[in-house]
Amino acid sequence: MAFAKPQLVRRRGISWSRKVLRADNVDAGFLAAEIRHYVCHPEYRAAIGSQAEYQRLLAELPDRDG
Repeated sequence: MAFAKPQLVRRRGISWSRKVLRADNVDAGFLAAEIRHYVCHPEYRAAIGSQAEYQRLLAELPDRDG
């Protein structure tokens, strides 16, 4: 898509120019438990990113505080 004035385009959300997402600001144990959970329960993957799924995940992994 071409824009007449590309300098006026605003971007929001994750910058797709970066190759990786930061994980150094997340508790490593929680991140590992979360990944393991979604490997074992793929039916929940579609909800990743929603507030409701985050709350459900915190309840599912009670030993982690996110």
